[in-house]
Amino acid sequence: MSPSDLEPCLRRAAQLSGARALVPAAVAGGAWAALFDDASALKLSWQPGAEQLALSAEIGQMADGPGRDVVHGLLARFSAAFDPLRIGFDADDVYKLYAHWDIDLHHPEALAALMDELRRLSLQWQLVLAQPPRVESASDGQGAAQAQAYLYL
Repeated sequence: MSPSDLEPCLRRAAQLSGARALVPAAVAGGAWAALFDDASALKLSWQPGAEQLALSAEIGQMADGPGRDVVHGLLARFSAAFDPLRIGFDADDVYKLYAHWDIDLHHPEALAALMDELRRLSLQWQLVLAQPPRVESASDGQGAAQAQAYLYL
């Protein structure tokens, strides 16, 4: 399989999903970006040895502060509960949501559903990073309730 074999399936998945465009990445073949109307984007990278497509969405950065430990706890619980989705951060401390898709050229609808879910979750996590749960109110139950609510993204 080559990127040219994969691209028609990716284009069909983009059409089935909420993406408005699928564009090749500026790097060598095998990488694309799915662009959405709300300015969000997913990066798609072909992994030839594994016959998988890696997907990632940038979530953003979070300032150091009392909410950081709470958010890291939420991230760990999310990653444990939502296999194969994972959240990590790169060398620049930018959080990213990661997934993979076992390539099946005959079922672009499965990829479209994964793209939509990854986009939805990345937008929710952007909100969490922008307004982390309030640690100082955990003793009165409000902070704990807010943190628990984030688990049901």
